[in-house]
Amino acid sequence: MLEKLGEGGFGSVWAAEQKEPVRRRVALKIIKLGMDTKQVVARFEAERQALAMMDHPNIAKVLDAGTTDSGRPFFVMELVKGLPITTYCSQEKLSITERLGLFIKVCQAIQHAHQKGIIHRDIKPSNILVTLHDGIPVPKVIDFGIAKATQQDLTEKTIYTQYHQFIGTPAYMSPEQAEMSGLDIDTRSDIYSLGVLLYELLTGTTPFVMKELLASGIDVMRKIIRERDPVKPSTRVSQTIRETSKQLNSENPKRTGTLDSDLDWIVLKCLEKDRNRRYETSNSLAEDIRCHLEHRPITARPPSFAYQFTKTWQRNKLAWLSGIAIFISLTAGTLISVYQANVARDASAKAEKAKEAEMVLRKEAALDKSLALIAEAEAKEQRDKANKAKRTASLQAYAADMMQCREALSSHNLRRARMLLDRYRPTPGELDLRGWEWRHLWRLCKGDQIEALPVFDDRASSVHFLENDKIATFIDNGRLSIWDGNEQEDETMLQAASLKQRTTNSNQLAITKDRSWVAAAGRTAAGENLIRIWDSQSELAVREFMHDKKGLQAITISDSRQWLAALFADSTILIWNLESNELVKKVAPIDARYTESGSLAFSPDGKTLAIGRPRIGDETELRIEFIEMGTWKKQKGITKHLSGRGILELTYSDDGRYLAAAAAFTDPRILVMDINQDYEKRYLYNHQGFVPGLAFSPDGTLLASASSDQSIKLWSTSD
Repeated sequence: MLEKLGEGGFGSVWAAEQKEPVRRRVALKIIKLGMDTKQVVARFEAERQALAMMDHPNIAKVLDAGTTDSGRPFFVMELVKGLPITTYCSQEKLSITERLGLFIKVCQAIQHAHQKGIIHRDIKPSNILVTLHDGIPVPKVIDFGIAKATQQDLTEKTIYTQYHQFIGTPAYMSPEQAEMSGLDIDTRSDIYSLGVLLYELLTGTTPFVMKELLASGIDVMRKIIRERDPVKPSTRVSQTIRETSKQLNSENPKRTGTLDSDLDWIVLKCLEKDRNRRYETSNSLAEDIRCHLEHRPITARPPSFAYQFTKTWQRNKLAWLSGIAIFISLTAGTLISVYQANVARDASAKAEKAKEAEMVLRKEAALDKSLALIAEAEAKEQRDKANKAKRTASLQAYAADMMQCREALSSHNLRRARMLLDRYRPTPGELDLRGWEWRHLWRLCKGDQIEALPVFDDRASSVHFLENDKIATFIDNGRLSIWDGNEQEDETMLQAASLKQRTTNSNQLAITKDRSWVAAAGRTAAGENLIRIWDSQSELAVREFMHDKKGLQAITISDSRQWLAALFADSTILIWNLESNELVKKVAPIDARYTESGSLAFSPDGKTLAIGRPRIGDETELRIEFIEMGTWKKQKGITKHLSGRGILELTYSDDGRYLAAAAAFTDPRILVMDINQDYEKRYLYNHQGFVPGLAFSPDGTLLASASSDQSIKLWSTSD
């Protein structure tokens, strides 16, 4: 035994664990010490027999029986963990419909007991517990301690009820039980108790208050039960709301208001003093409640025409409304038809008048046509003059645009030059104004590149030189291609083994000059910020660094494989030592307002970190700063002209002579600076979009660029 669950006048109930033949928790009911009289034992045995005869999901089942070592009888029941039905409904604030649904299940359980010849005789909330099965409330009827058999004996032992012995709970007791004879009790006594229970579920109180009954004395109490008529449930609810509306609202918010009159009739039929006027069975009571829920007439109420019509209306609202709508439609159609007939007659009269007016108009039209021919001839003459003037204006505009194109080429603005030339590509049927000067200028727009790889189907975001002058290109759609000259040698997709999310910014991908280590930034499947380094030969991850910063702008790894640096949107720079796997430096932002793009690059010897970003307060210039690794001292910076918002790419040549930079988002030019000649600059032209990827060939003679115009181009670093 685990714990005591309850105790009555004759026995106690314990929670216990059954180990054989199946392991489960059960309820164990045992006669209390000193209560093993013949009468008590007989009643105890009768309850066990009553439960054993029934098999219903809403009645607690008996599982076993026997006697203890000390000779006290016991029986094992299904363990029901739940609340009294009224407590559960109040605690869960169930609506009237939900309460009636539970009550119907209780009626079905009592009907099952009646069919087995068992009268419960003590139906009350504490004997009907509500438990949850898979989240669904299930009522369970328990405690058949004073049950009575109608067709057979419940026990071989004699059960003798003393004359005038009070059996049951007064507030739920039927008038015939209140007589205390015990000789003429049938199933309709349980119908009365069910009516009291339904009354309490609807109003929150019993028809006769328990305290008043007990305080009035046994004789007065019997007289009240036998003779006094209860207040209708709807009246009781209205009185309670008026008296204690605030308290009732807080406890039962779904039950404020009035009850349907059908429920008054059902409850009062159950509570009839004359049992012949009550429901014959629990099923007939449950069926009347179903009729109420389904808006069908109930048997407890006189079948008046108004009542029958109301129920028919409630059940068939859609059909009634459809019929009314059809009637209105037919009536409206008739009225509209009459109206349209009148309109047609009026229209016919108007048509005759219109015909006469038409003859007049035709004569006037003939005159207008003659005048129109004269006007058209004059208009044609004006159009010819306008077309001539337009052609003259077009030729003048063409000449002006060709002059502007020549000026754009002089200032190396290939984008504007091509835009001006593209204006004069004729569409089918359009006059072609192009002359030799257009073709000459178009040849000059080829740019400075010495080679261009085929155009891709997405933005080219990164480019790198491999062994034997092969080129690796990375496209935004995740495709990594290997090129040998102008031929594509291999193509693959950057798989999730590298990172759970593909890199869409070339600055978030870095490769050492010997191509042995590759670093990439992104997010893991769990959404964590991650920088991972893996070996290009073994394809195994060799380093991983987690960080909590947002807005990663660029990463770079030193050729010595000693340093890893990351730049973020607030201009903060994090530097890790790859030998100790530790974060060794955090460079504070130069300006808290800074949010534009930037880039990083280690010098080939790994001693200097170059940081590129726009000059604060001036978007037309970029600033390159240098930090000495280890000592973290800032060296002298340089400022160069590029019209982008920040630096998107920054890279050194392998010999450390050249430093190349590309602006972010607006300027398609590439800036190449000679470090040996005090950062002497040179601009490369021909990309139509900004450049997110730059790479020098191992010997420093070539520069490869990846652009948002979906192309890869090769440039010579010599003048």
